[in-house]
Amino acid sequence: MSVLDTLVHRLDAEPREGRSFRARCPMCAEYSFWLTPRGFNCHGCDATGSLKGLQDRLDYPASSFEVNHDTDAVPVFMTLGALMANPDILKPPECVVPRIGYRGRLVILAGPDKSGKSTLMGHATAAVSLGRTFLGERCAKGRVLLLGLEEATGDSVRRLVELGTDAEQVQLVTRPVVDIYELADTLLTAWPADLVVVDSLIEYARVTIGSAPDDGDNAGWASVVRPLVALARKHETAIVLLHHVRRSDGQYRGAGEIAAAADAVLEMSMPTGTQDPCERRIKGRGRWMIEPFIVALRDGRYELSGGDELSVDALVLLHVDQHPGASKNSVRNAVQRRASAVDAAINRLLERGAIRDRGRGGKMSLSAPSGQVEMEDTNVA
Repeated sequence: MSVLDTLVHRLDAEPREGRSFRARCPMCAEYSFWLTPRGFNCHGCDATGSLKGLQDRLDYPASSFEVNHDTDAVPVFMTLGALMANPDILKPPECVVPRIGYRGRLVILAGPDKSGKSTLMGHATAAVSLGRTFLGERCAKGRVLLLGLEEATGDSVRRLVELGTDAEQVQLVTRPVVDIYELADTLLTAWPADLVVVDSLIEYARVTIGSAPDDGDNAGWASVVRPLVALARKHETAIVLLHHVRRSDGQYRGAGEIAAAADAVLEMSMPTGTQDPCERRIKGRGRWMIEPFIVALRDGRYELSGGDELSVDALVLLHVDQHPGASKNSVRNAVQRRASAVDAAINRLLERGAIRDRGRGGKMSLSAPSGQVEMEDTNVA
């Protein structure tokens, strides 16, 4: 069912003929969209017209819902030189959850049903709330908003309690409501969170627009995903959106607009044949380079796994963790990958603050930042 069909269905279901109702605007995402039997109007973006006009708009969705809330402060156009003068704009996105969540970005984590997506992000939630190590890297202590729309609230609470989560650093949704987007926007303004987990995309669509758009309905999925991208940008929070994959090929379900809107898509696969049943292989694509990695739940904790299949970044990080003061050449020899690939991994880890260079005179002396890596939390199978 398309977005328009869903809205019209709600209109027809109203008990009094001719009654209008308010919903989230599929164009500007503001909760100020009014629909009547004669047409629609939005007090947020001043859009108005007939139902046919609404369908025309949805057939050609905006390329982005990013909104500049301070139009007087930022010009519409700037030269590349002026943009480069801002040092923050040249930095890669800040990593909130190692390999998974990035500040101001929306990442889709897709996997088969009951493959462990919610459990993985439960561990990530606990790590962020405590400032604890996750997948070999220390998370900065922060707040988490968990929109768990598929699980019973009690299941989520028990998992987080078992993981020792800092209870004051996490807020959970207790009941699904149609205006959950607007309520989350308001909450993030008053209570800024570093990580938002939405579980899952299908259920979020059902809650907010009445039903999930059909596969291939780009306009429908744009109205669901693009506002979440805008939410990540507006509040400078990392949003991780859990999603399901098709059984036929293991790729995410839905329209191409889902991946087009997201900053990155991670696809989790289950082990097959003789592979370790505890392992989950994750590969991704996005607006930055994403190397495949493997995670495994061992002794109640998720860790990187896979031996030689670990990414170059992971291999470099593990060697530096275990050999403080390592030189660039010693890392190259230990990792045994192309020198250019190892050097690039070192630079990425330095930029992210995952490792530190204490060397002098052009010679590197690499180590983990003081207090940033706990050796007992970096066990890798």
